[in-house]
Amino acid sequence: MRIVFFTDNFPYPLSEGGKVAQFYAIRAMQSKHELHLVVVKRNLNQEQNIQGLQAELSSLKLHIIDAVHPALKEGILVRIKRKFIWLLRKSIQESETSIELYNNKFYNDPIGLRSEKEMMQIVEVIQKIEPDIVQIDFTDSADIVLALPKNIPTVLIAHDLRYQSALQNATIAKRNSLFTDYMQAYIATKEFAFLTHFDAVISFSEADANRMREKELKKVFVSPFAIDTSNTEIQGIKVIEKIVFLGSDQHTPNLDALLWYAEEIEAAVKEATGFDTFVIGNWSEKSKEKFNAYPSIKFAGYVADLKAFVSQSIMVAPLRIGSGIRTKILEGFMLGTPVVSTTIGIEGIDAINGEHYLEANNRDSFIKQILLLQKNITQANEIAIAARTWVASNFSERALCEKRTQIFEEIIAQKNC
Repeated sequence: MRIVFFTDNFPYPLSEGGKVAQFYAIRAMQSKHELHLVVVKRNLNQEQNIQGLQAELSSLKLHIIDAVHPALKEGILVRIKRKFIWLLRKSIQESETSIELYNNKFYNDPIGLRSEKEMMQIVEVIQKIEPDIVQIDFTDSADIVLALPKNIPTVLIAHDLRYQSALQNATIAKRNSLFTDYMQAYIATKEFAFLTHFDAVISFSEADANRMREKELKKVFVSPFAIDTSNTEIQGIKVIEKIVFLGSDQHTPNLDALLWYAEEIEAAVKEATGFDTFVIGNWSEKSKEKFNAYPSIKFAGYVADLKAFVSQSIMVAPLRIGSGIRTKILEGFMLGTPVVSTTIGIEGIDAINGEHYLEANNRDSFIKQILLLQKNITQANEIAIAARTWVASNFSERALCEKRTQIFEEIIAQKNC
């Protein structure tokens, strides 16, 4: 099968969940199919990432759409632009006391209009490949389906549902119910207007699939993504030494999660256990400043040897916003790290509370579960081993390839009827 994967989010390096989901899907599918990755290049710094991806996946047929604005290729203009964007973001953030929906493109306007040149380049490249099917990753890239020839089967990978995340945000912020209803309807209307143009939509979770079916989207499949399950050796837990939080502030729900953890939970955890909480991932200096009042929260940045760093740790996932599947939790499971997560954080993974992870949805329950793991190392190891075994069986590249191939064959067959 000749397959095109199209994305605006370059799937390398593996610095966030969306990139991880794309990378391992590509690696899994290229083992059985002729796979072409068509990706839009928007900045000058991606060249190293392109080379890194090609080194990792040498047989991948990579097609780069150069959408870097000519002005950005002049060094002085690049610096001016970066300074302007930094000042703009700074002014917006300083005027906010919370994550405002109407200021946040992640929620209210994820799908933009492309330039004529960019759109024509993308369509021309895809047509020349003559694919059997085109997979488009992320709602943000869904617009390109409008430009593709109607005879080409298309499928969207819905990594999340933005209207659902926006609803959760509004509920947390205790918005006026009329505004909440208006906001949810506004975002859902825009989101589903694009989804209906695809021959099918693939969700990572049954929960999101059901939400789409309730919106009368007819062709919805469930196919979880894969993570690296090849590492079979882990160091058992001897004594818990710290708390870890995995994720960058580039994903809005992570910022909300860490803010809530800092404001409601951090001090009590430190007092009860003595543990510091280490945040793994790239965070802007401006975001870090929000946590200056919480000394036990420490930003570790990018960690080269993640397995060694999280050894002897408890991973917390205090997520209150989001849909889809949280890569950070699956990675925690595979690293042999016991996880304490909210209901929203674990949604879509179908893990069992008490067997694969411990559930906590408020301050007291987080403290209770963390203390339980600290004091019961045997149970902590049992949970970690069970979770790791379960992920290896359900989120492997082989499982993804088999399921995704089956779905694609069905979509193509129905298109050709």
